[in-house]
Amino acid sequence: RLRSISDLTLLNDESSPQAQAQDWIINEDVTTDPDDDMLVQKYVLAVLYLSLHGSGWTSNSSWMDANTSECEWFGVHCTEHGHVKSLELSNNNVIGVFPIEVKFLESLENLMLKDNFLDGAADS
Repeated sequence: RLRSISDLTLLNDESSPQAQAQDWIINEDVTTDPDDDMLVQKYVLAVLYLSLHGSGWTSNSSWMDANTSECEWFGVHCTEHGHVKSLELSNNNVIGVFPIEVKFLESLENLMLKDNFLDGAADS
């Protein structure tokens, strides 16, 4: 399923955020069933966190907490059905190139990233 989201080369490169996110979901995440439609959403958010150096964010409460729904992660706002509708990470020491996988958050309406350290552009 993840092969349709991220390049297979990245999924097989242990140093890539994509491979690390995949490993986290397989080996640590206890809240997402492999057949769950929300698997893609949690994977994309994990790629975002790992790509943008989430461990160094000013606020990263609950991100990558294997026992917590992604809707409870700092700056993540979801619909009543649990789909991510907004990411609010402005002024949060977010650093790096924004990952293309975010386009798979199908319910995302608002993305707030101002006053961070993003450079380059992700391919569309």
